[in-house]
Amino acid sequence: MMANPQGHEAIVIRRADWSQAADVAAVVQMIDDYASDAMGGGQRLPANVRDALPAGLRDTPGSVAFLVEDGGQAVGVAVCFTAFSTFVGKPKLHIHDFSINPSHRRRGLGRALMQSVLDYADEAGCGKVTLEVRSDNAAAQRLYRAAGFGPSDPPYEFWTRTDGNPAS
Repeated sequence: MMANPQGHEAIVIRRADWSQAADVAAVVQMIDDYASDAMGGGQRLPANVRDALPAGLRDTPGSVAFLVEDGGQAVGVAVCFTAFSTFVGKPKLHIHDFSINPSHRRRGLGRALMQSVLDYADEAGCGKVTLEVRSDNAAAQRLYRAAGFGPSDPPYEFWTRTDGNPAS
């Protein structure tokens, strides 16, 4: 257990255990819920993607996920990947997915989840933490700015080459 946000006794934030099927299933469900949200693209993940996620997440070196649970039910997720920053000379943590279910937003859970991720990055000796955010996602940008993130200087563009799956 990593955190219990103040005033939310039933809320727990913890690292997912890739060896536990229930944790893997919760992460996959949370990513699917995020994908169906307007800021995640507005469509559920295709079945083949959902089927590939458990092994992909478990077997990818440096993958780590954090679950936000309310009474044992997953209501938030952060999926991150550790890499190495050649410009910093230390590991870096990239936050790839970050979402709180709409029914649990505006309760401080995003801030608590972000703090858990940043605490993990500090413990892992990361010299840098990165993320992407949609330009039209003002709520996420406010959260990320409050956590010390901001646009790169100079600004970078996020480019993608997909295998025909625009959500990848």
